[in-house]
Amino acid sequence: NAIGIFSKQGRYGGTYAHKDIAFEFGSAISPVFKLYLIKEFQRLKEIENNLFKEMDSALSSEDTVIGKSVVIEGNVRTTSKLTIKGEVTGNVISTADLVITGKVGGAIQGNNITLNQCEINDTVTASNEVVISPQSVINGDIKSGSLTSEGSINGNVSANTVTLLGTSKTVGDISC
Repeated sequence: NAIGIFSKQGRYGGTYAHKDIAFEFGSAISPVFKLYLIKEFQRLKEIENNLFKEMDSALSSEDTVIGKSVVIEGNVRTTSKLTIKGEVTGNVISTADLVITGKVGGAIQGNNITLNQCEINDTVTASNEVVISPQSVINGDIKSGSLTSEGSINGNVSANTVTLLGTSKTVGDISC
């Protein structure tokens, strides 16, 4: 009646033990098995450590996400990539890339700006590129190096290159 060990008779019968007890027993009777367990444990720990390193490096890149359920009443400033899934009532200013799938009530400034099924209610200014997906509504002017749009723009556009695709709608002037 040992704890962690039990016997079973009949078909599929035998003596069964908790895995820790079975490993200890196997290690005691076979040095080769013990070495196998140690090597396998080390291999699995290395995989685990590599996964943690990957997670740490992904987090240390300082990408920021404002979740769907978050409402920020005020301005947001950052020097890292920012994804907005929720709502910002003020301005969003970044020296890095911006991805917006939520709602922004103020002006937006960034390097490359991707607007995906979002609502923007002020100006959008990008150092490089603005990409607007279908179902996005921009109520304000856009200034950028290049613009590719499938969304709705209610404002003036100033860009070096402008590409308006199938579902794009623009109410305002376009200057290149």
